[in-house]
Amino acid sequence: MVFAAVVLALSSSSSSMAQQAQTSWKVPEGARVTVDRQSGRVGILMPREISDRAGSDARFEEWRKTPYAGKGPFPATRVEDPTLPTHTLYHPAGLPANAGKLPVVLWANGGCRNTSIEFTAFLGELASRGYFIVANGRNDVPFATNFAPSAITRPGVQPPLQVLGGATVLAGLDWISKENARRGSAYYDKLDLTEVAALGQSCGGGQVWEASKDTRIKVVTALNSSFPTRQAGFSPGANPPTDGWTVEKLAIPAAYFIGGPGDVAYAPSQGSFAAAPATATVIKANFPLVGHTGAYKEPHPEWSAAVTAWLDWQLKGDMKAKTMFAGVDCRLCNNPNWWFEAKNVN
Repeated sequence: MVFAAVVLALSSSSSSMAQQAQTSWKVPEGARVTVDRQSGRVGILMPREISDRAGSDARFEEWRKTPYAGKGPFPATRVEDPTLPTHTLYHPAGLPANAGKLPVVLWANGGCRNTSIEFTAFLGELASRGYFIVANGRNDVPFATNFAPSAITRPGVQPPLQVLGGATVLAGLDWISKENARRGSAYYDKLDLTEVAALGQSCGGGQVWEASKDTRIKVVTALNSSFPTRQAGFSPGANPPTDGWTVEKLAIPAAYFIGGPGDVAYAPSQGSFAAAPATATVIKANFPLVGHTGAYKEPHPEWSAAVTAWLDWQLKGDMKAKTMFAGVDCRLCNNPNWWFEAKNVN
């Protein structure tokens, strides 16, 4: 435990966080700390993550039966359209006229899993705030815990437990674009396809980064993830992409929502944020309470509010939402629960 605390103090001291009175971070009581004996890499499971993992199978089974309506003004539903067998849709139930044309959010799952079941509550919450979400995977696909190639691909069984790359993300966008334009579709003229964001959690962050080469995507967001640089891939130990598509080429607004030093994405996001162009609008918001996966069970209200505000600012032009991240009254800047940095937001 002492060794872990020293490493974390050095790691966090490289970042300029205006809210912090000190540059070190203490591992909270109840966290589970591990150290890889070969690499020296420290792993931390936050107390929220430990409690969230307890009973997750039963929770996922319940969520398969009953979608989460969210707490926003437009109670959400979940749809698995037979003409889109590779994705799940989350959107305001009935697509009410007073919600207006809905911006589109493309979602890629943690672990690059082929199911969004883990994020049922979080995606329902976003949808209830007036978003149409096209999520990778189906909820009848088992939740992968064994990432051995034979277990993931399931030879002779479809669909696979994991889908890599950005192609699946873009396939969802292609489908909903056609449905929005097709007379007779349930989604005809219901969506604003000039306002599209791509969000990915953990491994999904790499998927949406790859997809963001498509100019239809206007905003890209990494949750508990990072974007690759010329020196490093999006995850610890990964190599830069062979096609040269790295964050140095970023030309659209981007965000990193990270769970603090207990998040495996913490160190990669530090370097990625630093490498992002100063000319682009980029934020990095750390919420140390949640670690890598602790934001999604409830979902955590502060995390959900911050992500929603980012989308509201970028996709809906909501200037009140912008004050979460910018201006003299910047709410995250002045919130001691968050460590916040930004480029080109004012």
